[in-house]
Amino acid sequence: MQFTQKQERQIAVFLRTAGERFNRLPPKARDLLVLRLKGRIQSEFKHFTRPPHDEEVDAVLTRCAAAANAEAAKLTKEGASEGMALSADGRVWLGVCGGIAERFGWDARLVRLVAFVLGLVTGPLAIMAYLAAYLEMYLTSEDENLPAVDKARLVAFPLGILAATIAFHVGTKLLVSLLHRLYTAVMAQELAPLEKWNWLEENGASLFVWALMFLLPLSVLAALPLANDWDKTLKRVIQAGLALYALALSCGLAAAVVGIILQIVEQLAV
Repeated sequence: MQFTQKQERQIAVFLRTAGERFNRLPPKARDLLVLRLKGRIQSEFKHFTRPPHDEEVDAVLTRCAAAANAEAAKLTKEGASEGMALSADGRVWLGVCGGIAERFGWDARLVRLVAFVLGLVTGPLAIMAYLAAYLEMYLTSEDENLPAVDKARLVAFPLGILAATIAFHVGTKLLVSLLHRLYTAVMAQELAPLEKWNWLEENGASLFVWALMFLLPLSVLAALPLANDWDKTLKRVIQAGLALYALALSCGLAAAVVGIILQIVEQLAV
């Protein structure tokens, strides 16, 4: 959006005056309020398809001032709440790291870097902590610019991933059980332990738990209103995770088949 020099000076003076007018608030709350005011002004002017007239700039600033005054009055009444709020401006995912940075006056990039490193170290635990922080901040946030959560999608997508993971797990177990029954029916004797070929039955439960620990938190995250099309990226990651899980189960099933075939060969050679 292009402004005249007069309009740019008017907006700059407005923001400076707003910062001085809210000096009764704690510094962090005042800085956060001014930051939100800037975001509200930018959001208002995004709707313009042409340079605004001076009267239109005055009207936008008047509306934004009224909203900021109402928010400042509420903060003052509540004793300048120290709670954290999601960042509506410059979100990378959901605005959690930005909200933490705004609350404590830190660099948002540093907060995101720390979160990324923790994610590498703790895996799904970091994602669960991120989701818990988002839920807390979302429920306490009153910013109208935050995207709404699609509750149906939030329930349906993780349930679909859960159902697919369970289907892979249960289906593989049923196939292994069917192979045992076929061996018993054909060879007229019980199948001996498969030993090294039996790693699927020995590790299938832990593999299932690990798959759920990674896929379910990611599916919940992908169902939320992520910025920058990260929901699409995470869906591809989840699909790749399901494919890898299915591949691991297939390898385990193939190992069991090889073990059974070797036992059949040994029985026929006797």
